[in-house]
Amino acid sequence: MTEEKLSELSIVSEVDALKAKVEELGQGNSTLLKIAQESFIIGSNSHLTSLNPEIREELGLQLDYLTQQDPRLKSSYIEKKNRYLSLGKSFASISFLFDLVDVEFTLLDLLLLQEILMDNGDYRQSKVFIQHPDGSKIEFDYKTIGNELNELFYWYNKASANYKISPLVIAVLFHYKMVSIHPFLDGNGRISRLTLNLVLLKNGFFQSQFRMKNVKSTMNV
Repeated sequence: MTEEKLSELSIVSEVDALKAKVEELGQGNSTLLKIAQESFIIGSNSHLTSLNPEIREELGLQLDYLTQQDPRLKSSYIEKKNRYLSLGKSFASISFLFDLVDVEFTLLDLLLLQEILMDNGDYRQSKVFIQHPDGSKIEFDYKTIGNELNELFYWYNKASANYKISPLVIAVLFHYKMVSIHPFLDGNGRISRLTLNLVLLKNGFFQSQFRMKNVKSTMNV
């Protein structure tokens, strides 16, 4: 089913109608964003660990992937990363996410979000797999990660410019595609859920709250 057809599903129209009602009550997106941010920060505290300055100094000062490709990015990238990390991991990742709501979302932002949250912005350099409860495995290669992420953001920008495709569909498919690429050694689920919420927030929706039992159930699908 195409993105356009998915956008015609009744549940998309139902969510759009609820969004319109909430916007009317909230008198604009600025109020909604403030409520969403406060809710998101409260919810994030249960699964994002704080990072104190000593650990930040030890773990967060060097870039391996991006700066090797373009040394000019090094000082500005590290400065930006450490400015967010001074808040602690929990608030840093959420603050960075909300700062992206009104600007373009790029691959560089995805890598910075990964590095803020997991202390490592590198792509994984080995195969990984997810094991289904029945014993079957889904394996993820690593040799084409860079190309796949470039394709993902090309698709995201193209889909975002198509008024026939609902932002809800884009958010869900971005999450699905991101997890399917599995670009990092750790944190793929968390980063994918954060980026799903970013796409929702960029389009005026409230963030989706993931409960641990729901996360575990999706892992068993």
